[in-house]
Amino acid sequence: GLGFTQGSPCNSDATSQYKITVLTLPIFFPQELMTVFQLLHWNGSLKAMRERQCSRQEVLAHYSHRALDDDIRHQMALDWVSREQSVPGALSRELASTERELDEARLAGKELRFHKEKKDILLLAAGQNVSTTDPATPQNRVQV
Repeated sequence: GLGFTQGSPCNSDATSQYKITVLTLPIFFPQELMTVFQLLHWNGSLKAMRERQCSRQEVLAHYSHRALDDDIRHQMALDWVSREQSVPGALSRELASTERELDEARLAGKELRFHKEKKDILLLAAGQNVSTTDPATPQNRVQV
């Protein structure tokens, strides 16, 4: 998943649990970071971090210095490729749901970034443009 392979914000001694929701984020929370956390929640990464006993402060510190970039999208797409292998059809169901949500948000005049990013990640996974071996190799780099 969107684990922390290098420079992990979590250590095994962290004991505080957290739950980050859009409702608990400060009003000054930058939109970019809000989108990252919405995607982490949607993708199940926040739950995985909580299970590894990452503190809220560690997670915020780690992601507050990261932009929503191709690496994050790539890792999330890999997660969906894995889900699709475990539960065939999960990807197409999520994509259909995401397209409906995007249309509804557009019609309601709501912020579209989260829904658009979800759709891009799912399309990336659906297109099999990601490799489950080494995401750092040039042929596996994702262009979104």
